Parts: sequence; C-alpha cells; structure tokens
Amino acid sequence: MSQVTEESKHWLRWSALLWGGVLFTLTLILWATYPNGRTVAGLYRGASEAWWAHQGLYTGPGGMNYLPHFAILFSPFQVMPRFVGELLWRWVSVGCLMYAWWKLASLADPSRKGVIFFGSSAVAMTACGDAFRSGQANTVFAAMVLLTACYLIERRWWPAAMSLMLGMAVKPLGFVLAALVFIGYRQMIRPLALLFAVFALFPFCFAPWGYVIEQFQGAWANLMTCSLVTDHRFADVNGILRFLGWDLSGVANQGVRIGFGGATALIWLVLSRQPGHMRREFTLLVLAVSYLMLFNPMTEVNSYVIMVPVYAVLGMYLMGMPDGRLYGGAILLGVLTIGVLPELMRRVAPQFGLWWDPLVTVLCLFAVLWYVYGSWRKELRPRLAELVRDFRLTNDRIGA
Repeated sequence: MSQVTEESKHWLRWSALLWGGVLFTLTLILWATYPNGRTVAGLYRGASEAWWAHQGLYTGPGGMNYLPHFAILFSPFQVMPRFVGELLWRWVSVGCLMYAWWKLASLADPSRKGVIFFGSSAVAMTACGDAFRSGQANTVFAAMVLLTACYLIERRWWPAAMSLMLGMAVKPLGFVLAALVFIGYRQMIRPLALLFAVFALFPFCFAPWGYVIEQFQGAWANLMTCSLVTDHRFADVNGILRFLGWDLSGVANQGVRIGFGGATALIWLVLSRQPGHMRREFTLLVLAVSYLMLFNPMTEVNSYVIMVPVYAVLGMYLMGMPDGRLYGGAILLGVLTIGVLPELMRRVAPQFGLWWDPLVTVLCLFAVLWYVYGSWRKELRPRLAELVRDFRLTNDRIGA
C-alpha cells in the first residue's frame, strides 16, 4: 500500500508542476497582452453591467448567449478592476476544472489516481489551452459536468443536482446533461425538481420581475436564433459534412440535431442500467459531451475543453484494464490529436480543426460504446445461460 501511495505522491508532484505552470503561463500571457489580448471576459463583464443597469442582455449569436443567471454570477469579477477580474476569473475557472478533474481520476481508480490525473492532464492540456487563455466559460462548465458525474458516483444526489444547476447557469448546454440524469437516475428526480424551482426564481431576486421576464424571453429568442446558425466557423457535425461536400441548414439542421438527441437519450436509457464501477457514469459523460460537441450548432474549437477531460480520464482508466488497453490507447491518441494537429495544420489548412475535432469525437464515442457493449455482453452471457438453465429445469419439473 505504501508503494502505491508513494507512486501517487510522485505523480501528484508532476501534476502540481503541470497545472502550476499553466496558471503561471496564463498570468504571463494576460499581463503581456493586456488590454488588447484575446479574451471573452469583456463580453461577460458587459453582460453583468447591463444586468445591473436593467438593460437588454441579448444582441444576437455574436453577443451574450447564456441565461441571465450568468450575468449575475459573473458580478464579483465585474466589480473588480478589469485586469484583476480577468485574471481571477481565469484562475477560478482553471482551478475548478483542476479540482473536478482530480476528483474524477481519484474515483476512477484510487490506486492509480496520480498517474491517471497526470497522464490525462498531459494528453489533454494542449486542447484546453485556447479556452484557458481566452477565459471561456466552457472551462467552468466542463468542471460542473465532471463534478456532477463524481457526485453521482458517490451517490450524493443533492450535490449532483447543485452542480447541474450551476452548469446550466454557466451555459444552457447543461440542460442536455440534466435531461440524461433525469432519465437515468430516479433518485435525482426530487433534488432536480426542487432545485430547478430555485434556479428559475433566482434571477427574480436581483431585478424587477418585468425586466427579468423580458430577459428570459430574450434568452429564449436568442437560443432559437443560435440553433439555426450554420456558419463555417464551428466544429460540430456540420464541420464533417462540409469537408465531405455536404451541408445541413434550416429545418433539416434542427431536425437532425433533435433526432440525434432522441437517439442519445434512447442509448442512455438502455446503457444506464449496466452494472460495474464507473461504467454507468462514464457512459453518461461520453454520451453527454459527445452530443454537445457534435450537435451544438455553435461548437467552437475551444469548446472541446468540455470533452477532452472526460475522454482523457477514461482513456487512462482503460489503460489499466486488461481488456481495455487498446481502447484506452486509441482514445488518448485521439484526444492528443485534437490539441496538436489543428495547430500544426493551421498554416496549411486553417479549417482543419473544424472537421477533425468532431470526427475524432465520433470515433472515440464509437470506441467507448463498442467496449461497453462487449464488456456488458460478456457479463450478461453467463447470467442468460443460468436463466435459460433454470427455465428448462422448471419446465422439466412441470412436465414430470
């Protein structure tokens, strides 16, 4: 046991150096490029200022695309001096993701948590860099997604519901994960119902009712507009189709996304009943994040910070399974290419990441589902054989 502990401490030291280096680099980049560096925190600051001034939050897909909750939650960073607020926002975002990442790695395999955390971080870090650097809310959202899965593993239903609500407050994409959790965990029905009521009433505590209702209406109209966006700058399923010479637009675009949403829910409904440590929650995670990357019409390259931690931890976890090493290695290679290849191809093929990232997502999803199906089939086979044997014995007794 002491050997395992020492090994974990060794990898934990390397992890601390890696993540500490990320925070130090972020600080240097922001200091060197301030105030003209690439950032989206200015958009968040403007939305928070507009909220407290009771002005409209929504100006179209190029502006604020989150619920009013986000403008309120960003307020502590908005009242700070701009440089301090932007720096602290990045530290908090990356810190939340680091904690959730570590927690998921620890739950996946406590005896290998150090190597899983470091290995998955090293493989996926390059794919996260752009989101970290620009201060994307995707980083905090990714943390809430991982934390929700962790609390589900621990059977802590109320914290899981709270992290889900925070995720939805950061990005409306959280409704996809909430719907899947609602379908797969009957213990979550009550916490989700009660906390969703609190979630709905939350903005009314900070502004006049008429203004809040107007902003909710604006948020809905803005989301509907975003659902029709098909610009050639997003890395969703349309990125793959455009590379093949096809395209989805208008009603067909919405229909395909809704149809695959139903298919995702059906697959989860079947696989949510599978036994085994972590298998259920990892299946939930890969289905949720893969759907969000492929069928959110405004998936950017930096949005993959939501996906890569899930697949990186899963890949490292499978590397420790006798029947999962091939799958784990393939998944880790895919995650690594998401961070490395688009940068290498930027000068030759600037649009490379718009089709490569979603393609890797499809391949990784199929690898995971195939592994889950194969493992589940092996476990079910002796159970089915036993049931058939008992059925035959019962018939023989009745016949006798």
